Amino acid sequence: MKWITPLVVVMTVFGSGCAAQGVSLERSGQISINSDLIGPAEERMEGEMEVESSFFSSGVNLDIGCTLTASSAGGRLAALTELRAEVNGLPESGLREQLDTRLDQIQAALRTIRTAGHTIPIDLLSEQLGIIEDALDDRFIDLIKEGSTLDPTAAARLLILARPLEERYDSLHYIASKVELYARDEVKGRLSSLLWKAVLDQADGERAAYTSDLEELLSLVDEYRGEMVKAEEADRIRYKADLLLRKVGEAGTTQACDLDLSTAIGKVDLNCALGWVTSDYRAPRRDVDTGELGFGVGYAGQDWGIAMNCQQERRNYIDRLRDDDDRVAHDLDIALFWERGSWEGNLSISFDREYYPNDIDDEIEAERVYQVVADIASLMDHVRGASLPATLENELLGELGPEGALGALAIGDRRGAVDYLLVFVDDVRDAEWDRSIAPGDARLLVQEALSILPRKRAYDIDIPFSIAFPFHDGDLTIDLEWEGKSYPADSLLDHDTSTREVSYTMDKPTYTIEGRFKREELVYPNALVKDRSLAEWEGEVDTALACGDIMLKIFHQTTEYPHASEKDQSVQKIALQFNSEFSEASVSAEFADEVTAHPNEAGKPTYRETAISLSTAWEGAEGTFRLKFSHQTKWAIAALSDEEQVKETRHAEFSWYGDIADGMEISASLEWKNAVDRNEPTKDGDELVLKIGFNLTI
Repeated sequence: MKWITPLVVVMTVFGSGCAAQGVSLERSGQISINSDLIGPAEERMEGEMEVESSFFSSGVNLDIGCTLTASSAGGRLAALTELRAEVNGLPESGLREQLDTRLDQIQAALRTIRTAGHTIPIDLLSEQLGIIEDALDDRFIDLIKEGSTLDPTAAARLLILARPLEERYDSLHYIASKVELYARDEVKGRLSSLLWKAVLDQADGERAAYTSDLEELLSLVDEYRGEMVKAEEADRIRYKADLLLRKVGEAGTTQACDLDLSTAIGKVDLNCALGWVTSDYRAPRRDVDTGELGFGVGYAGQDWGIAMNCQQERRNYIDRLRDDDDRVAHDLDIALFWERGSWEGNLSISFDREYYPNDIDDEIEAERVYQVVADIASLMDHVRGASLPATLENELLGELGPEGALGALAIGDRRGAVDYLLVFVDDVRDAEWDRSIAPGDARLLVQEALSILPRKRAYDIDIPFSIAFPFHDGDLTIDLEWEGKSYPADSLLDHDTSTREVSYTMDKPTYTIEGRFKREELVYPNALVKDRSLAEWEGEVDTALACGDIMLKIFHQTTEYPHASEKDQSVQKIALQFNSEFSEASVSAEFADEVTAHPNEAGKPTYRETAISLSTAWEGAEGTFRLKFSHQTKWAIAALSDEEQVKETRHAEFSWYGDIADGMEISASLEWKNAVDRNEPTKDGDELVLKIGFNLTI
């Protein structure tokens, strides 16, 4: 329906007199394979279709764009047999015997689970999963890490297989423990049976069945939440299941539509924009609806102008797993610009507000303290009127009264008051679960306490000013900016940023010179340890020669923390670039060298990173071919004469794009990436990506 709605709007607003200015259809597909020392680790496919169209009627322009993106990814679901095969490939040693012993323990626990059948008691399932997780983590993985005689590559191969296994069994053990402790007896059998199936499907490497098990678990626990599974524990179970689902395989779609309406009345330009995005994925954590509405007005005189834009965005995550990330944002921008001769100036101010209706923040806002005191007193009256057991009533009143939240506010501890209120909410929910309080009374008390607690809010004011004018055969630009961010319910995050920057450009027929100096001060009035001062300068010379263009760039940056000098950092970079063009071909090459040092942190090495890239493009086959190669190396420098290579990355890409018919463009590329990490071979990997796309314009 969201694809049809924009067309309905067009026909309704414009009527039959609207004229289409053009329609374009673009489709693209991508296939990528990530590999590590074992082999293919993840396969990912993504397809995108984009339709754009423009309409014009009576001086009004309407642009419409709709995009549909579908993606699917699957990660390796390694079974215990693969890990056993790797161990069997090790030379005979005491370490191999110990590893074999751990695998025997794991297989024995899996046999116990399999033999028990789908009616396995949840306590037995949790116990056996604990044995598996312990054998993998504390015994198997630790033995590999401590096995100094083991070949680094062999150790990396074992860890690549063992770590995901341990993470999956650890999560399944976590879920089983939560079911054992926090599910009512009436549903433990059904949940245990589903977990039993998931454990065995994981052990057998049955990806489709394992994925289905996780989806059913997410749905079932959501159904039982509150009544049959303790609410907050149900959320923790679903978080783990969602994480497992995203790691083993992801699939879903994202639909996006944008409408942009513009017109002019004299010298005044008007613009209105509407957009929405909907994501629907197998793992519910990614499901989200986002809507945007914007309005802009601008006026341009002979040598000056003014513009104002305002925008509202609403973001709603469908599943309660991401409730805290629901957001409402408002932006207002006002900009003034002027131009007289060779002088130009810009001044603007922007106000941004973000509100997270479900995200409880860390402290009671200062302006709400008196109101919160009254609200807590009212909540205490409701506790007294709920006919609770005396012990529970005294406990809850203690968390709210002079020894609790009210006492914290009396001494200015606004964070402590939040902590007491959160404890109150948890205790009320615990009492409801234990049936010490009627569900209706519990819900009312929890809702009232939650209404008192602060929600995350952020305010941002940004005022940039810029002026540019001629100076010594070139152009000089001065930029000044102040930005203040405040968080009413978390004052430790409040900060101001002041930026001063001067840049100069001299452009001659055979060369160009550019220079820039920047100074930035970041101040946290309530968290001085975060204060930061940054200074950087940059110089660039670009020369045109008969053989091509040569560019030299030098960059230096120093970052200082007045109250945490061990975090001080300096960065120096030099880059040399060459570009040359021939009749039907072009060639470019670049070399860059960057050094990052931490002068006040003893024991932390200096890091040096070099990069070389080569690329060429030429015409052929009714299109343009492009070939690109890059090589990046990172060293850790303990002393001037002691360099240790820590990481190496290679990247190559071959592509072609061109027109195969009037109004139709097509592109194709093959990309390869290789990474080698000397310190952690488990991060070694290869990635191969194939992309194909075409664009049709009518």
